[in-house]
Amino acid sequence: MAQRVQAGGIVLLDRGVVLRRTAKGEWVFPKGHLEEGESLEEAARREVEEETGLRCQVLFKAGKINYLLGDDKYLVHLFAMEAREKLLFWQHHEGRDAFLFSPEEALEKVTFPDTREVLEKVLARLEGFYLPAGRKGPLKDGV
Repeated sequence: MAQRVQAGGIVLLDRGVVLRRTAKGEWVFPKGHLEEGESLEEAARREVEEETGLRCQVLFKAGKINYLLGDDKYLVHLFAMEAREKLLFWQHHEGRDAFLFSPEEALEKVTFPDTREVLEKVLARLEGFYLPAGRKGPLKDGV
């Protein structure tokens, strides 16, 4: 079984979280493959821009998730990112395959438990800015 490495972002925009809806109706973070010579951060920024139309700045490494698709195993490196610019094609993605949710809504929407866990860690680390002060998730430690 081959392992494929991908990179993506937990995109923070206007005090909310951007999620992608896949063709299967799953709610995930924008992510994708690395191109030759690209670092994980570069790939994450490029994939987020391609899949959402948002140009982002990486804030910190958020974690990793694994998944299987057919005979392939995927390892996805995720970065917390802040959207700095809405490019023209954000209008093409917004409301079609990329959606902005409040942090609480995003936690409810994400399809997979490991995705939710990484999002909880990011939001806990940014508590007070993206979530009301005093809100605690099931995690004992931040990122």
